[in-house]
This record gives sequence, C-alpha cells and structure tokens, in this order.
Amino acid sequence: MRTDILFVEDDLTDQFLIARGLEEAGFGYSFSFAQSVEDALCVLDDYEKPKIVVTDLNMPFIGGYEFLRIRQSRPDLIQIPFIVFSGSADTEDMLASFAVGADAYIEKPFSMKGYSELVECLQSHLTMSSMPQAA
Repeated sequence: MRTDILFVEDDLTDQFLIARGLEEAGFGYSFSFAQSVEDALCVLDDYEKPKIVVTDLNMPFIGGYEFLRIRQSRPDLIQIPFIVFSGSADTEDMLASFAVGADAYIEKPFSMKGYSELVECLQSHLTMSSMPQAA
C-alpha cells in the first residue's frame, strides 16, 4: 500500500512530534516513517513510491546530504519532491541542502503550532504532484 509521504527520521521523539503535529494541523494524507536512509531506500525500491520524501539531515550511517545525492543519481526518484526537515537554522545547511537537490528546506518547529509551515509545504507539493503532466 502506497503512503503519500515518507518521513526519514531516526529519532523516535521527533517521529512522535511529527505525527502529533500533522494530526493537530488536520493533515489528511497518509504518512509513514523510515528510521534510516537504508530503510527509506528499501521503501523507495518498491513499485509504488511515496508522493513526497521528507528527510532529516543528521542521521547515523548515511545522512541526509548523501541521501539527496543518491536521489540525484536515480532516475526513478528524481521526480519525487525531497524536503529537508531539520533542526538546523544554519543558512549553510540550507544552501548545502539545495546544492545537492533538496526541493524545500523547513526548520523543525519548537511548538506544535509550528507544524503549520510543514503542512503548507506538503500540501503545496501534493497539489503540484496531482496536476496533469505536460506531454
């Protein structure tokens, strides 16, 4: 069964906060979590890929930057929007993310109200992905 959004997040507390924040914001799409880039790549090898991937940057083994590089090298993933959702407010992290192919960069919020920015970004990308493609 295809999920609309795949979150790649190794921290269980952040997973809980993301799920709770989306629920409180009234987000109506399905989502699931992969605890590592390796797990995410297994999901992405499936025929029915998610509509959006949201990834953290700082994860053990393969981090978010390398994940974005892998995405750039795979024609089957390049059409899927990849959004970085990071605890870093550092401009250099943001610029580096865009340099390796991120489609958006959102800083993790400090309160549940802050998840509205994530929901708006996800809904915008979901709307664009449902539009008819030019032939």
